[in-house]
Amino acid sequence: MSIVRSITLALTAPVLGLTASLATAQELVRYDAHQVVRAEVDTLRELRTLLALGGDVWSESIGLGSIDVMLPLDRIGTLARTGIEFEVMIADVQRLIDEERSRIDGDGIAGVGFFEEYHQQDELFAFYEALEASRPDLVTSRSIGESIEGREIRAYTISGAEDPSSVPAIYIVAGAHAREWISPATISYLADTLVNGHGADDRITPLVDDLAWHIVPLANPDGYQFTWNSNRLWRKTRKANGDGSFGVDWNRNFAAGWGGPGSSGNTGSDTYRGTGPFSEPETQAIRDDVAANPNTAIFFDVHCYSQLVLWPYGYDSTEPEGPAGEIHRNLGEGIAAAIESINGRVFDPQPAHDLYLASGTSLDWAWDDAGVYAFTYELRDTGEFGFVLPPDQIIPSGNEILESFLYVGEELVGSNALIDFPEGFPTVVPVDTPTEILVSISSAFTELDPTSAVVRTRIDGGPLVTDPMSLAGIDQYLATVPAADCGAVIEIDFLIETTNGNTIVLQSETGPWQIDVVDETVFFADDVETDLGWTLGLPGDDATTGVWVRVDPIGTAAQPENDASDPGTICFVTGQGSVGGSLGENDVDGGSTSLVTPSIDTTGIDLGTVAFAYWYRNDAGASPNQDSMPVEISTDGGATWTLIATISDNASAWRLLEIEVDLAGSTLTQVRFIASDLGDGSIVEAAIDDFSITTRSCPNRDCPGDLDGGGQVDGGDLGLLLAAWGTSDPSADLNGDGTVDGADLGLLLASWGPCP
Repeated sequence: MSIVRSITLALTAPVLGLTASLATAQELVRYDAHQVVRAEVDTLRELRTLLALGGDVWSESIGLGSIDVMLPLDRIGTLARTGIEFEVMIADVQRLIDEERSRIDGDGIAGVGFFEEYHQQDELFAFYEALEASRPDLVTSRSIGESIEGREIRAYTISGAEDPSSVPAIYIVAGAHAREWISPATISYLADTLVNGHGADDRITPLVDDLAWHIVPLANPDGYQFTWNSNRLWRKTRKANGDGSFGVDWNRNFAAGWGGPGSSGNTGSDTYRGTGPFSEPETQAIRDDVAANPNTAIFFDVHCYSQLVLWPYGYDSTEPEGPAGEIHRNLGEGIAAAIESINGRVFDPQPAHDLYLASGTSLDWAWDDAGVYAFTYELRDTGEFGFVLPPDQIIPSGNEILESFLYVGEELVGSNALIDFPEGFPTVVPVDTPTEILVSISSAFTELDPTSAVVRTRIDGGPLVTDPMSLAGIDQYLATVPAADCGAVIEIDFLIETTNGNTIVLQSETGPWQIDVVDETVFFADDVETDLGWTLGLPGDDATTGVWVRVDPIGTAAQPENDASDPGTICFVTGQGSVGGSLGENDVDGGSTSLVTPSIDTTGIDLGTVAFAYWYRNDAGASPNQDSMPVEISTDGGATWTLIATISDNASAWRLLEIEVDLAGSTLTQVRFIASDLGDGSIVEAAIDDFSITTRSCPNRDCPGDLDGGGQVDGGDLGLLLAAWGTSDPSADLNGDGTVDGADLGLLLASWGPCP
């Protein structure tokens, strides 16, 4: 993407002349003989020990896991004696600051481009004013408040729409934490590209015309200027707290969860939350301006460092419920993928609480109170330079974050919808029987017309048939899969229109979904409502908590409140906590716990299907997404085991998994589930329900006794018929009278031997 940056080049000479004169305005705080270390904190005792050393925490929040802390050298030795594992990330903090100051104050930088160096707030505002002067048709500015020291807090809107209030808006906040210089620099690069790319770039132009981009370049102007004049590593605002201390943490002063974990009531703390929600003019300005722009669809708060994309919640270990949670996750993962596509930098997408609990953040407020989708960026790097990131990182950071915002803009103006199947998607349906599917279709940014929802089906490559779906609730529809012959393959997808007439086609990642039409024989099925003899725990299991139990579960953010069966109440879960208990009260800790089915007679089955409902979460705590749940099968009574699946996805919902397994030569078959917490204190919860082993086949209609489709009537077919004895199973009801009985047995024996 080639964008002419005439505005930035024109500004270079005058603004950099201003830098040198202000750099020596005050005596600078020095950090001689200081290092930044990354400590691995495994227990609360270790955390208290680390904090007692009195260092400056560089991590966004404080908790178990990895924590970056700046310490004087004499305390590094003390840390080593505590036994806490750590590594040195920055060996000489003051050297980085001196190099930065020398570079900025030097005479040799007057010719560099605007995005080749960092700038003070007056220079940043001059840059935005020049953008506005060059394209008044696109850029407008406003004052949204004043800081505690009387500095203006400004916002800029970039939009080619005739009325920017009539189109969806993206609201972006930068510079909330003073020392995070890469934040306003990166967002200035975004603003420059949007303005100079309009009319010159086919991708940018429609995103400027069809959206409004609200940008607050410096949400904490007092603190930012203080990092230039006095203390390069200052984080907070500059409010005088009345006890000799200064500053409130801007990102702990919002109303959502204010006063909760991850914030401090100590005025000297870097996470001091203030005297109450929105006690500070800097946060009031954001609150009021977002409210004044009700067309805001997505809110971004841009910070550094750690290379993360975060979504709610930070104040507790939950995520937004229902489709909203899925939309946040999908967008977050898409943002991370867009960033990585430019320079290969990996940003981890995750709910904010996976980092640590933090309360009173703009992220949670934007979703809870402002009612808009919300994300926080933690920009470059991962600790090599931390907050003192070299300026040669500005343009690479700008390019990758630009790409992520273009992706978000395209999602916002495009016709997109999220599809889900609350009761599971049927990969097989019965022969000659219409089947209903419950479908959920929702959209975060586009209004859908529920009367337009249709299902399209195609049987064995035949004509495409379109049928309307009936409304089954808010964003839910009933679709009917048509009856078909045994062995048929049905392709299926879904269509819905937006209220402005755009059609959205909903398919799997590879195209239409496929459904097989077969006869299914159930060999074993258990909805867990009665005890059928499962084994809960095996010799060698070493989990200290969260062992498998069969209960009516008590829900948490990581464990289901209800089982998967309808009707039903009971399932297997890893540990049962108390009502209102904490997230990790009885999750899997310290090792592994096994759940094993009873022995199931599968004699005579060649190919079977193992199916079960599962719930799995491992994306919280000190080492999120590091564990998994292997699923293994034994076809020889437990003598040997073979891996058939590994579950690691975090859906916060029941999911159905079907696995085709080779049962040829089997006798007694068992399946086991192994839930483990093998990392550093992560939250691991699992649940299992509605387990079955079935066979699926299309018997030879000219050889009705060939139930397993093997080409002959033999012991395998006899076993299938006897397993269905007394039922109405159509695959074994050879005479079609509604009951598998002696008459069917007679027909089978009469056709014994090779099929004609």
